[in-house]
Amino acid sequence: MWCEDGWTVIHRRTGPELSFHRTWAEYRDGFGDISGDHWLGNEIVHLMTYNKKYKLRFELDSYDNNSYWVEYDNFYLSPESDNYTLYLNDTSFVGNVSEDSMINHYDHQFTTHDRDNDRSGQNCAILYQGGWWFYHCADAVLTAWYPDDPTCTTFPARCFKYAGITGVNCDTGCLLKQGTMKIKELYGEASHHGIVVTGGVGCGKTSIVEQLVDQSCFGEGKCGFLENKDLCQVTGASKSRQLGGSGNSSLSGSVNNSPSGTLSSNGLSSSQSSYLAASTLSLSFTYDALRTIASDVVAFHFCQADNNITCMVPEYVHSTAAYLSQAPQLSAYRDLLIQEPHLQNILSMRECIQDPARSFVKGVLEPLHKLHQDGKITVENCIILIDSLNEAEFHKPDYGDTIASFLTKHINKFPSWLKVICTVRTSLQDLTKMMPLHKISLDKIASNEHINRDLQDYINYRINTTLDVKNNVALNGKLESTTQMKFSSHLSALSRGCFLYCKLTLDLIEQGRIVLKSSNYKILPQNMAEVFLLHFNLKFPSLRSFEKVCPILNVCLASLYPLTTKEIYETVNSAYVQRYVPWDDFQQRMEVVSNFLLKRRDSSFMFFHPAFREWLIRREEAESTKYLCDLRQGHALLAFRLSRVNAPLGAEKTVELGHHILKAHIYKTISKQLGYSSRDMQAYWMCQSSENLSAALSNQRNVFSPNVKVSRLILLSGASPNAKTEFFSNAPILCVAAREGFVDMVSLLLEFHAKVDVPGDDGMTPLCHAAAKGHSEVIRMLFAKRAKVTHTDNAGQCPLVHAAINCQLDAVSMLLQCDWTKEGQVTLTEALLQSLVAATSKGHRSLVEFLLDMHELGHDGLNINNPDTLQGETPLTSACLNGNREIIGLLLRRGADPKSVNAKGLPPLLCAVKAGCWETVDMLLAAGVSIETSDRHGRTGLMIAASEGHLGILEMLLSKGMKRAALAQVDNEGLTALCWGCLKGHLHIAQSLLEHGAALEHTDNSGRTPLHLAAFFGDAQVVQFLMEQGAQIEHIDNNGMRPLDRAIGCRNTGVVICFLKKGAKLGPATWAMAQGKPDIMILLLNKLMEDGNILYKKNRLKDAAHRYQYALKKFPMEGFGEDVRTFKDLKLNLLLSLSRCKRKMGDFSSAVELASKAVDMKPKSFEAFYARARAKRDDRHYAAALQDLLEALRLAPNNRELRRLLVRVKEECKQQAKLERASSGVSLDHIGRDDFSSAGAVIERPKEETAL
Repeated sequence: MWCEDGWTVIHRRTGPELSFHRTWAEYRDGFGDISGDHWLGNEIVHLMTYNKKYKLRFELDSYDNNSYWVEYDNFYLSPESDNYTLYLNDTSFVGNVSEDSMINHYDHQFTTHDRDNDRSGQNCAILYQGGWWFYHCADAVLTAWYPDDPTCTTFPARCFKYAGITGVNCDTGCLLKQGTMKIKELYGEASHHGIVVTGGVGCGKTSIVEQLVDQSCFGEGKCGFLENKDLCQVTGASKSRQLGGSGNSSLSGSVNNSPSGTLSSNGLSSSQSSYLAASTLSLSFTYDALRTIASDVVAFHFCQADNNITCMVPEYVHSTAAYLSQAPQLSAYRDLLIQEPHLQNILSMRECIQDPARSFVKGVLEPLHKLHQDGKITVENCIILIDSLNEAEFHKPDYGDTIASFLTKHINKFPSWLKVICTVRTSLQDLTKMMPLHKISLDKIASNEHINRDLQDYINYRINTTLDVKNNVALNGKLESTTQMKFSSHLSALSRGCFLYCKLTLDLIEQGRIVLKSSNYKILPQNMAEVFLLHFNLKFPSLRSFEKVCPILNVCLASLYPLTTKEIYETVNSAYVQRYVPWDDFQQRMEVVSNFLLKRRDSSFMFFHPAFREWLIRREEAESTKYLCDLRQGHALLAFRLSRVNAPLGAEKTVELGHHILKAHIYKTISKQLGYSSRDMQAYWMCQSSENLSAALSNQRNVFSPNVKVSRLILLSGASPNAKTEFFSNAPILCVAAREGFVDMVSLLLEFHAKVDVPGDDGMTPLCHAAAKGHSEVIRMLFAKRAKVTHTDNAGQCPLVHAAINCQLDAVSMLLQCDWTKEGQVTLTEALLQSLVAATSKGHRSLVEFLLDMHELGHDGLNINNPDTLQGETPLTSACLNGNREIIGLLLRRGADPKSVNAKGLPPLLCAVKAGCWETVDMLLAAGVSIETSDRHGRTGLMIAASEGHLGILEMLLSKGMKRAALAQVDNEGLTALCWGCLKGHLHIAQSLLEHGAALEHTDNSGRTPLHLAAFFGDAQVVQFLMEQGAQIEHIDNNGMRPLDRAIGCRNTGVVICFLKKGAKLGPATWAMAQGKPDIMILLLNKLMEDGNILYKKNRLKDAAHRYQYALKKFPMEGFGEDVRTFKDLKLNLLLSLSRCKRKMGDFSSAVELASKAVDMKPKSFEAFYARARAKRDDRHYAAALQDLLEALRLAPNNRELRRLLVRVKEECKQQAKLERASSGVSLDHIGRDDFSSAGAVIERPKEETAL
């Protein structure tokens, strides 16, 4: 980084030499020379500013030799997952410019030519030839095209500028000569990420964390978390895991509980309670400060050496996410997990084991930051508690992180409002040395009066509240204040800050086990080891009594997780063949050690304190070795139980068995007597106990965090070294080990003759995986086993190409030194060209230079102007397609031919045009490439620019001399640039080309106009624009097709509507293309009916009837799809409309016939009865008309028009009856009244009734 007066330069530009028209990856990683023109890199700036407060400064020099500056506070970039969104404090703008030109860039994402994140209709990074935080393009762009001169006559609006110099609507006055962006940290706000509490054994570190948890939302009775089934569904955690270990190795760290998590803070009231109470020293916490801190707790994690699952990073990540999702302060995070299944997948145990870093960052940190940024999380501070980081070191994996090292790597990525409070033992405080945490030490008794006073208060409390302690301390029967003070000070000094020491010592005094006979107190134990020893001496009067319970202690010490009473019983008895320890006898032994073992909520047991556990295992040099336990016996017993009680074992249990067998090493002294090696006997033991050894070897945890020694034993037992995993397309375990860089595991598998070239389902061999990740040592080992360097995967990529894609320079160098003379799927020359093309496509300059050096050293047959056999690209066309200007310049200087073409016949210029790289095109033209260059299909750069929608390049080519002739030039199919623009639906291209004089009515070899092609693509805006410009909508191509027919054939509904509104004719081809397309058919029939309605209103009845009849003639008989009801209603309307026309024209019989068809189609349609009644009335069939009207009125009783017509028809019936002298004798008045009354009695309107 380049620093100036406390500022860090993140971007500098002083001239046109360095191109800023770069890819997303280049802007992410940075480019240029930091001492000159450069871009530091979005990822670096994000990491610098993500959790701290920074100020951003612009320093600008204009062409009129004036200098300007602008500053903003609270600058930071969001993560790449949020596309490096720019955040500035818009109220902090200061500077000597007229206006703030960055105001339209606040809160917008970064855009490059290969990743468009702006809100414009086109990619602004292409128009401006540089990446930036665009919205609708820009008022300030410090990466835009560098102006040729102060006037920038070519594209002044797209130049290197800051509009605020002269006002937002500047022309050339705001153009810049040079510009710099700098950042500086704003101090004054706390930049730390939390606190680490250090202290010796028993000083109360865990007690602090327990009290904070108890007072938090996760305290007993305060949060429904442990019983919440919904969370199990969200996180994948099971309830058994949440309730604490059950003694099963499959337990997850979804949540975990401290050893004393079940006890309340008043657990010390009885000195006869478990030793566990020693870790809960606060008698009645009522401090408001504690509750205030605890109210911010959103997650916690206890690391426990005797529960290995709590010491593993995947379980820590999974557990933390589970707690965060349940914290009331972070309800938005829980909602997000429910709404986003992919986040649940990222946080699943499978993903956490495979890549815990990705799960933590993508599943926890980035979502939390985004939610806070969006205002969905409003809290100012949240706290994650982590206890006993030192405990996790007991289970340090062969590969991967411990929880401490994992936190060190990721704590700087925590949001500033998310803090960590962790504890660690003083002897291992270096674990947190690299973490940005404030240190609080509980060891400094002499210099910290608060710690000393707490110790004194606790001792005095025990003396004042416990009569036995008080009487023992009072030497002469009366406790004087000076005596109590002396005793308190002495015990406090001996404790060295250890509350556990004080508690256990006072317990012994209370029980009368220690009697204070003099004021020198020499009888008191001097340290914790002596306290434990005294307890054991009192508990076990003889060595025999200790030996009876020793197996129980050994088993609990050796176990990887807490065991239940039944499991301990089975384990202790698993060593016996003929006699067993009876259950009653075993329970008595458990009762003896009950004060040393804590019973957890799941009925499993663990030691009451880590210090006691460590005392049983090891002693200092000067300490007594009495009561020292034998871990080997514990491991042996556990191994016996697994193989005798639980066999056959699954994959995870098999790995656990291997761990115990190796730790027990029971054949160490008897192997020679039996005549077999201990290794063979261990392997036979494993073989007889496991259900599937290969599955154990390839189980997920052993794949991504392998235990090499156990894996060796499993392989000795008969597991296949070629066992396939479930990862990376079912890759063999050697592939995974090679990809992850597990050197020892690779060596082990090769030692057991794993197939060095065995591929996964994707065809990638171990060498491909190792090359892709650049693990040189693994590559060297695979070479030694003659791995095939010429092998290609299913995508045709050899190891050399994989290394080139990922810019693994050392791996490329090693691979090129291999023996390529053997026959294979690819030759060295082919592979070298393929890797060069891959490197140019990714913009790996250093690798490209290296490969070009190799080319110049001479490789037979290599020609950098030929296309490779993998992508079909030359190095130059590949660089042009990806817009890598530096690589292009490098290739041209090193002899690349600017006229060479790729396998598709595209020369570099056309590739650059296709990619939309304005500067690249300009560079190639400057290098002498003809602007008239075309491909084998006759397409010019102008045509390709129009096809791809690159307006900036199209305008540049037109400005370079491609004018009238170029606009009229056609390719092999007769298509012009306008044809291509319309074919691809680019409105802005069509507008620009027509403004420059392109021919609107040009026809290609098939007789198609631009309107035909636009209709084919289906962009309604383009079609509408062409018609507005005067395009002929009835032009017929060589196949007899009109533009409307083309749109119908492609089912472009929006375009069809445009043509119909414009009045396009419906010919035979139209109806032929519409067959089988119900949506299109509805549009056409509706169009005919609408035309008929318009003609009817104009009283052109014959023409209207013709339209209705034509529509009924074209009405389909089948193929209605889901639009049956729509077609039915449409046909009904056509019949009624035609009936109306026929009635008006005097063809009453036809009108009645059509209305009757409508009635048959929909018997509940009152409109149909009404239409038939009108036709019959006009034909003077009044009685029949009356019956239809009565039926219509029954269906629509509230229709006034029907009632009025009914009255008139009734009168007409009377008149007709009189004239005909009806002889029926039935009173017409009587019939009319009854029927009318009956019809009027209908109240409820039918659902299918429609408007008259």
